[in-house]
Amino acid sequence: MKGFACFTVICLVCPMKARPREVLRRRLSFRGIYRRKKKMYKVLLADDEGLVRELLKKNLELSGLPVRVVATAGNGREALQKAEELRPDIVIADIVMPFMNGLEFLGQLQKKNLAVKTLIISGYDEFEYAQKAISLGVSEYLLKPFLPQELFAAVRKIIDRLEQKEEMTANPDAETANGQETGQTETADRKDRQAVRAVRAAQAYIKEHLQDGRLSIDETAEVVHFSVSYLRQIFKEVTGDNFNEYLIRQRMEKAAELLGTTSLKIQEIAEACGYDDQRYFASSFKKQYGCTPTKFKTDRRNE
Repeated sequence: MKGFACFTVICLVCPMKARPREVLRRRLSFRGIYRRKKKMYKVLLADDEGLVRELLKKNLELSGLPVRVVATAGNGREALQKAEELRPDIVIADIVMPFMNGLEFLGQLQKKNLAVKTLIISGYDEFEYAQKAISLGVSEYLLKPFLPQELFAAVRKIIDRLEQKEEMTANPDAETANGQETGQTETADRKDRQAVRAVRAAQAYIKEHLQDGRLSIDETAEVVHFSVSYLRQIFKEVTGDNFNEYLIRQRMEKAAELLGTTSLKIQEIAEACGYDDQRYFASSFKKQYGCTPTKFKTDRRNE
C-alpha cells in the first residue's frame, strides 16, 4: 500500500484589539518574505490519489510561498500533457502513478527539453527509486509521510534556485562583475543539493535493509558513492540525527508497526528489525516507547 502524506491545516488568528501595525507584522511573519515578491511560480501537482492532490494544493496555498497551483493530474500521461500545455516552473509528482509513473514522466520531461524543477514524493522506500530519481536530475525528493514544513522547505529551496537563475539572466553585467562570488554561491548550492540527494538515497537504502543487523554507515556510504566521513557529516546536517540514531528510530518504528498489525512473535519481529538478541531489542524498544514490546502489543490489541 502506498504511503500517505499527512498534512495539517494552518490557521492564522489575529486578535480583534491588535493594532494595525502588529496585525501586519504577524501576517508578514506567517506569509514570509516571499509574499512581497510579485512573481508567482506555476506549480503542477501529479498524484493518483485525489485526496493527496487536494491536501498538497491547500497546504501550498496556505504556505505563503510565491506559488500558484495551475493544474493537477491523476497520472503521468495527463501530467505530461498539462506540463507541455501550461509550462509550469515546478512539478510535484508521486513516483507511482498509472499509465506513466513518476520516473517515466521525469524522463519524458527531459526528452522534451521542458525546463522545470521537480520535486518527487513517494511512499516507497526502495533505494533504486531514489537512485533513479537522482539520475534524472530531480531537484528534491521527499519520502511519505512528511510534514507540511518539510514540503514547504523543499519548495522554498527550488524557488531560491529559480530566483537566482532569473537574477543572473536579467543582470548579466552584475554576473560578470561578481563572477567569482556567483560561482562560489552556485558551487555551494550544488553541494547542498548533492548532500540532500545523498542523504535521501541513504535513507531509502536504510529503510530497505532494516532487517540486516550488520547494516552500517560504511556499507551505506559505499552504496551511495560517498566517503564515510562526508556522509556522517551531511546526514546529521540534513536529518538532525546521526546515522545510528536514525537507524535505531527507523527500526523501532518498524517494530511498532509489526507489533500492532501482525501476529508475529517478539523474537520474529526483533529479527525482522535487525536484532538477533531479543533482550537487547526489548531494551531499545522501551527507550523509544516507554514500555516493553509485549505490553505495547497487548495495549494495541485492547484498543
